[in-house]
Amino acid sequence: MVCKFLLHPHVWLRNISSRLVALYFAAVSESRTDSEKINQTTLYLINPSKLFSIAVSFLTQLETQEMDDSIGKIIAQDIVFSICGLHSFAKQEYYTSFRKIWSMFDVSEQNSYLEAFDLLGSRGAKKTFVLSTSVTSQFLTKEEDTSALENIDNLQSLLVVPLLRKLGKIAVERDESQMKIVFNCLRMIASQIGTQGIRDYSVYILLPLYKVCEGYAGKLVSDDVKQFAEEVRNGIRDLLGVDLFVQIYNQIRKKLKGKRDKRRQHQKLIAVINPMLHAKRKLRVAAKHQANKRRKIEAIKMGKKELERVLILERL
Repeated sequence: MVCKFLLHPHVWLRNISSRLVALYFAAVSESRTDSEKINQTTLYLINPSKLFSIAVSFLTQLETQEMDDSIGKIIAQDIVFSICGLHSFAKQEYYTSFRKIWSMFDVSEQNSYLEAFDLLGSRGAKKTFVLSTSVTSQFLTKEEDTSALENIDNLQSLLVVPLLRKLGKIAVERDESQMKIVFNCLRMIASQIGTQGIRDYSVYILLPLYKVCEGYAGKLVSDDVKQFAEEVRNGIRDLLGVDLFVQIYNQIRKKLKGKRDKRRQHQKLIAVINPMLHAKRKLRVAAKHQANKRRKIEAIKMGKKELERVLILERL
């Protein structure tokens, strides 16, 4: 019942449910060091299907809800626990076919996964998941089958990677408060899954950090958020090792540069084929740049006013 309240329309119920889940996860963490306190086999929410649903629910909260620091910290802890729990499950079942695991689930667990993927909002991730279970793969075309099969590697690709991708998407598309929560999640995940785990997900963990640190976020980012992103990035660099970090960082740079070049080439083509559409796009971009410039000027003015207020208080 608590899990259903994580997405309740009323914010108060969502926040209370988030706190209850956080307390539950804290009790589970304690039970791992003292097996007499709690029997692990009776822990309902540690079931992988429940962990995945909970992780998606908290990501949805993070994406759609404005929150203060206290509830943001709780949601970050819940997201980290869920993703790390799924990572541990995926590593334990590394050599087991997901079709075999899927056949062992009851109907409610299977529906839980499918509903969570619907809520996650990634059509590609769901197609890959559905194909891996062979439940409704007959509804996919041959081209879609081939594309999805290329993404199927192991349980980590099916269950953990889509969540990390969603985290990265939230970071670059939402406000700075949510961006900070995402970066804090990435830092905690990296510290808990170990060096090998970071290597498995390095591209997905570093991608949003790269976009913010190197100016690819597509929006104005304040200096303190950028500094925090650099701190998280440097911490992951220390865990990965400089050589591997530079290799992955350059890989991300080349990938983004390729996408940018392809997009620019497409824009040049549109300018020739459809000048009216190209002109409308230029107007939208100009309006966006003007809005960013206006926000930056307002931030500078607010900073000056705050500095003047501090100086006046010091004189008093």
